[in-house]
Amino acid sequence: MRTFILLAAALPLAAAVDFDNPGPPCWIQDAVAIGSDVWLACDRGAVIHSSDFGKTWQRHPIPAEYRVRSMAFVDAKRGFVVGDNGALLKTTDGGNQWTPARPPVENDFREIFFLGERGWLAGYGGTMLHTADGGETWTPQDTGTRQSIEAIYFVDANRGWGVGWAGTVLRTVNGGETWEEIRAPAAEWSLSGVYFKDANEGWAVGMLGQILHSTDGGKSWEAIGSGSKSWLRAVYVDASGHGWITAENDILETADGGKTWKQAGKEGWIFLERFVHVNGELWAVGPFGIYRKAAGDNEWRTTERFGKVTS
Repeated sequence: MRTFILLAAALPLAAAVDFDNPGPPCWIQDAVAIGSDVWLACDRGAVIHSSDFGKTWQRHPIPAEYRVRSMAFVDAKRGFVVGDNGALLKTTDGGNQWTPARPPVENDFREIFFLGERGWLAGYGGTMLHTADGGETWTPQDTGTRQSIEAIYFVDANRGWGVGWAGTVLRTVNGGETWEEIRAPAAEWSLSGVYFKDANEGWAVGMLGQILHSTDGGKSWEAIGSGSKSWLRAVYVDASGHGWITAENDILETADGGKTWKQAGKEGWIFLERFVHVNGELWAVGPFGIYRKAAGDNEWRTTERFGKVTS
């Protein structure tokens, strides 16, 4: 859900990035798009916002002690970033100002997901928090697992899934009031991403090229060959049966509804983390930048310059 903006892979993790540099302005962890607005969550210290589909960007600081892992917006004004050590920060002005909130638990948070006013926040130790009021209040939900939940996805207010360490697969049909842990023999390794195109068919991906497929709402899963030993991070399949998976060193593609997957042939360690839809394009976002693919275009294109970023 992207053209790529690539920072040299040799750049040290802790290096400071010059905002006049053609590479990305920060170590990108997540992205959200609503209308013409796009937000990028940096690993530490900032959220980057564009109101013109990524032509220009503005940097908005967040406290540097918070290490960010995920971001979600309720609407164009209200949004959240979450991360390690119970980090939960909120904006009510479109990302200009970010203020810490106090969650009922303070585990490391790995994923936040919103569907209208309803949201879910997941992390270490099987943590799952739920809000029904746009993030004003959060209530713990019992997942029945102590494994870290790395990704969550809901198709509606009731039906959702979570995946995580040690092949953990969860499903709910009542908005998380109860979660069922699925014993899936095909889930051999830790899982990092999950996506359902409808209430029945979905995919989960993870370590060592693992792809799982379900056609019964996540009650059962089968393994699908990927031809990759990379760590797969995120998956998306559209209504036409075309789909993509982000990997450490490539993008995987399907044209038959996810039955078979092949590598796109990208080179280098690109570590893409997320998909996001922006103005009719699919963006694949990772710490080194962004790949972008226009609708109907089979190629993921790259650009050499990120675009102007102002403080």
